[in-house]
Amino acid sequence: MEDTSIPQIMAEEFPTGTRATGIRLPYGLTVSVFGGTAPHLAAATGHAGQVIAYSAYTAFASVVSLCFLARRRAEP
Repeated sequence: MEDTSIPQIMAEEFPTGTRATGIRLPYGLTVSVFGGTAPHLAAATGHAGQVIAYSAYTAFASVVSLCFLARRRAEP
């Protein structure tokens, strides 16, 4: 299922002059850092017997990002 609100939110966050770089740079960094390490982290926690640790990590990262988004929305 495709979420169509994410591109709209991203486009509203940046002025037109810096929109391409403003969207591309953070997206590329987060995908490479979190997407690139996620399989290794999941495998490491699975082998260590701490499967819940990976779930807690992803839940924590989601809550942090939602808090930043809510704070950004509250600013005038």
